Amino acid sequence: MDLKELALGIDPQTHWYYQSKMIPLERYFLSLQNQKVNHLVDIGAGSGFFSVSLHEKYKQYAQKVDLVDIGYSEPEMMATANKPIQKMHVIQKDTHSSLLIMMDVLEHIEDDSAFLDSIQKQCIGKNNFFISVPAFKSIWSGHDVYLEHYRRYTLKTLRQVLEKNGFRPTRMYYLYGSLFPMVWLKRKLMDQNQNNPKSDMKPLPKGLNSFLKAYASTEMKFTRMNSIFGLSCVAEGELIV
Repeated sequence: MDLKELALGIDPQTHWYYQSKMIPLERYFLSLQNQKVNHLVDIGAGSGFFSVSLHEKYKQYAQKVDLVDIGYSEPEMMATANKPIQKMHVIQKDTHSSLLIMMDVLEHIEDDSAFLDSIQKQCIGKNNFFISVPAFKSIWSGHDVYLEHYRRYTLKTLRQVLEKNGFRPTRMYYLYGSLFPMVWLKRKLMDQNQNNPKSDMKPLPKGLNSFLKAYASTEMKFTRMNSIFGLSCVAEGELIV
């Protein structure tokens, strides 16, 4: 998750957005168990919420977790060396038979194509990937400015940059489609001033958070069929080198 949102008091263990967004990742990870994928490589991991949650829930499957983020200190990395959950600055050379996870990472990279190419060059054989990014430039707002985004994507533009660098999407879809019209209206009518950017994510009252979690989690059952619009794009697929 974005560490700026963690600093705002967002608890991913309870917040509706992170809890519901975990569902498609978990579903895809479990679908890979016939291939015995037990190595998670969480790129741009930040707090490591998504991959560590999979490890804690499915230790028999998610046996090894690499948390990759340039923000980790040397003492942090040394403390996790050779442990099941290990922090590092760069993806390990010759990574194979893994699930590469990039949850809202590419939008933070100025040259997303070069970034994907650098990952591809560290991999061998077959790896799978799960990638999410924010969707649609039409809802660009102070939220994006605050989080230091370079762009928002569509399924088409995400596919283009992935395929250019050897990532082969097998399924792509949008998340939070039913919330898109409300967010579009809010940002068009209320978020015109980007001189004072701020995140839309914030802690919520328990009741409202529970309602949104249940609502969004229900939508996740059908989201693979959504190729029209949403707040996030998702790509699942294979990287074969």
